[in-house]
Amino acid sequence: MGGSSSQTVGYKYFAGLQVVLGNCIEQILNINPDNRGWILSDKTSQDILKEGDVSISFDKTNLFGGDKAEGGWAGTIDIHTGRPENLRQNEYLAEHDSDLVSSFPYLSYLVFRGDSLDKGFHLVSMSGMLKEVLYWPKRTRIKDDGSEQWFKLTATETLSIIVCEIFARVHSIFDESRIGTAADSVVNWIEYLNNVAGENQETFISKEIVRDGIISQGSGGKVWYGSLDRDVYKSASTFVSMQVLSDLKGIVDIEVTIMTYGEKTTVDVSGFSVEEVEKNLAPNGYENHIVIRGLASVGAKISVKSTATGVITVNPVTPTDYLGNTVDIVSKNIRSGDYSEESYPDINPIHQIREIITNDTAMNKPESMINDNNFKSAATRIWEEGLGVSGAFTEKSCKEAIDELLYHIEAGIRVNRQTGLYEIILFRDDLLDLDNAQLFDESNIKSESFNIETANIDDVINSVNVNYYDRDNIKDSSFSLDELGSILSNQPNAETLDFPYFMNRRNAELVGNWKLKQLSTPTRKGSFKTGKYDARKINRYDVVKLTWHNQNMIEVPIRIMKIGLGDGRDNTVTLDWVEVIPYSSTVFPTINVDPPTSVVLPPQPNQSIAFEMPYFEAVQRFGQTQVDAELANNPDLGYLVVATKKPQNNSINALLYTDSGTGYQQASIVDYCPVATLDQTIGYLDTTFAVKNVANISQAEVGTLILCEDELMVYQGYDPETKVLTVKRAALDTHPKPHSQDAVFYFYDAFNAFDTEQYVLSEVINSKVLTTTPSGIQDLASAPVLSLEINARPIRPYPPANIKLNDVYFPQSIVVSNDVVVTWVDRNRIQQTGGSILGWTEGGVAKETGVTYSIELSSEGVVLDEASSIGGTTHTFESSLLIPNKPHKIKLWSLRDGYESLKIFEHSFFGESVSLILAATVDANEVVGSTVPDANITVNVDESLTANMKFDGSSISGTAEAGATITIEVEE
Repeated sequence: MGGSSSQTVGYKYFAGLQVVLGNCIEQILNINPDNRGWILSDKTSQDILKEGDVSISFDKTNLFGGDKAEGGWAGTIDIHTGRPENLRQNEYLAEHDSDLVSSFPYLSYLVFRGDSLDKGFHLVSMSGMLKEVLYWPKRTRIKDDGSEQWFKLTATETLSIIVCEIFARVHSIFDESRIGTAADSVVNWIEYLNNVAGENQETFISKEIVRDGIISQGSGGKVWYGSLDRDVYKSASTFVSMQVLSDLKGIVDIEVTIMTYGEKTTVDVSGFSVEEVEKNLAPNGYENHIVIRGLASVGAKISVKSTATGVITVNPVTPTDYLGNTVDIVSKNIRSGDYSEESYPDINPIHQIREIITNDTAMNKPESMINDNNFKSAATRIWEEGLGVSGAFTEKSCKEAIDELLYHIEAGIRVNRQTGLYEIILFRDDLLDLDNAQLFDESNIKSESFNIETANIDDVINSVNVNYYDRDNIKDSSFSLDELGSILSNQPNAETLDFPYFMNRRNAELVGNWKLKQLSTPTRKGSFKTGKYDARKINRYDVVKLTWHNQNMIEVPIRIMKIGLGDGRDNTVTLDWVEVIPYSSTVFPTINVDPPTSVVLPPQPNQSIAFEMPYFEAVQRFGQTQVDAELANNPDLGYLVVATKKPQNNSINALLYTDSGTGYQQASIVDYCPVATLDQTIGYLDTTFAVKNVANISQAEVGTLILCEDELMVYQGYDPETKVLTVKRAALDTHPKPHSQDAVFYFYDAFNAFDTEQYVLSEVINSKVLTTTPSGIQDLASAPVLSLEINARPIRPYPPANIKLNDVYFPQSIVVSNDVVVTWVDRNRIQQTGGSILGWTEGGVAKETGVTYSIELSSEGVVLDEASSIGGTTHTFESSLLIPNKPHKIKLWSLRDGYESLKIFEHSFFGESVSLILAATVDANEVVGSTVPDANITVNVDESLTANMKFDGSSISGTAEAGATITIEVEE
């Protein structure tokens, strides 16, 4: 016997590779080679990637199908973010390029290398062609030079507007008599120490022997801790301190008015990130005004000290937002879901717009031209709404890029005509300050200049097709939104909305609904001239109110889109306007998404069968000359073959892994074969039968092989209406056998996979078939084991076919008084390699040279007779060998050069002791017959009989017409 052998089927390709991404990034979120899915999805990889400049090792040699196909990835990827604080020279580049290779500051790139510096990265196998790779970098919290974004938001920063009225307690440290009054009952005491004689006031101040007010959230957004003011008449330092009891994220304005008779007033802030402190101190210190602005967190203290003698009055602040609009709510937070940095990796579009304006590679405007408070307000609101974006701007002007971003968030940008600063205006219903909006009507509009255009209701858009990018599924996606009321009353009128920078359906649906609301509502627009002086203070996108009675417009909110200031001779102001349509306060129903007809599943277990390759299949694969030569050299060889049923729609193929004792190795790629499932029980010779669960049967050619359990059949046809399959039974070296319902038919002939390694007789091979999908490969450990023992199938002669006993296929019983004549026809392994494949019941062919037959008759394990070296196609067992009322078994097989046929024909029958057929005597009136005593009689009566036969065990009587035939079977 020879040993296993293998063949060289291809080559592995290794290379070192540097891939440049661009400017600085924070980290690589994931990598997707050849659309095979994100390969860094496990938590360990994600935790490593958070560190930025890291090295990731890969052992995914089956990513593209394994070594028998296009290989996979194995090696290390060095990730360089380009951030100045992480700069390092890449050792692999230095080793293979130059010791002086740059660390490439401000440039993000990846280096593909082997696990050691002297080896390249395993990129592919077989083809040598590099695969396309999708990289997912993250740069949302830093600028492209690696520095932090100008305004940092975190997941807890959801309180964009702090709107509480603030009061503070003022207490003189020497005025103990006024401690504990009724007015103090709601004051929060942080610390109080009794006055100790002899300690100077500075010591007391350092010990904070003061009364403290509180910044907190009360009912209705107001805080009423402490009294409004407290007069201090003693000559001592006065101290106001406020403690923050809840997170104050966003810009907080605290306004304090100090009435003093001196000039020494200071501001002390502990635990408070001060952004701006304004001190407007009167020359004589008579009314000093201080404004503190910054970010506060729990426990922060804001203190105002004055060393002068006098009165400190802390006035309540009128709560306003960043645009100066008065507000009356504690906080605004319309976000839903988890928007932490991990689950919300997108960039805030306000950050991106600001970067385009100020970046030296873009508009290069100075930071001083940005209205920081305005941009921070907009950034906070967009954060609350969760409208992050991702994408790359290519071949666009700065204006185009900014306009696209504004389109995604329903906003506008302007340069304020009074300040000369860039401002973002968010078009939101709750940001409209209609109470303070200017009013224009017939009294201040030149009537001859008033123009109005009303949209035709038939022209409104009532349906939109929304396009966005589905990051989870790595593809462009779309859905539609409809204004059903408008569609029912008018013809559908659709428009396409493109949101290429939205990475999820939620954002695209939210803004799509906003835009549809505006598009489907008939609106008015126009222009007018006014001589109103305050009109010159209006900026683009400001909202004013318009009254024009003959147009039935009463204080209608309109947004100013364009402003003309006249030519010097005419000082009237021309305002182009459009009616404001409320939309952001509307609650839109969420689209009910039907479950997809094709669910994207991870790799699912498949249904496979493993078997040894027949000689016929080997000839089809390798050619008869090569097969015969290999068998002459190693007659005990055998090949493992698998056939697999497709488990899911998104799987193109599977991978065959085999283990002969040294561990599983990939052996081949498996193409899924057409299949069908038996819908009934069938016997030895049924050739037409009902099937179910038919899949891809149209791909199978008539005349090809089918494997059901261990019987080979030949496909003859399939009727899709009746679901009836027609086959030839027991082809090549197999015998027919019964099959139960739900047995699977594998149309494997053109769709099988095999292991190229040549195994030998008696070797046991374990194999697994792993399902592949674009998102990954089935886990090797979870796949079921298919075990196969090699039987040297290709060298073995074919068994005889068309076997009959006494000219009957598979008889259930034979009378022991009769000889048993066994007949068969020859089959030829060498000859049957082309043309139509023979079925079991078809005629014989010339016998293969050297083939003889052996036959055996036995009963209950005892051999009754046997013969070998039979050259013909028949053999007779004499009746004397049979045992009455006992089971018998006949075995018949082929033999050549010491090799028996793979299949041995075996059939069992029952030996019947006596069977007597009597012909009765019939006349015109009666039928008379006789039988042996105590016999069991079965009477088969011709239908022409006019009377039933009667028998009592010893006689039979009855009436029949002349010429009728009566058969009586007598059994002992």
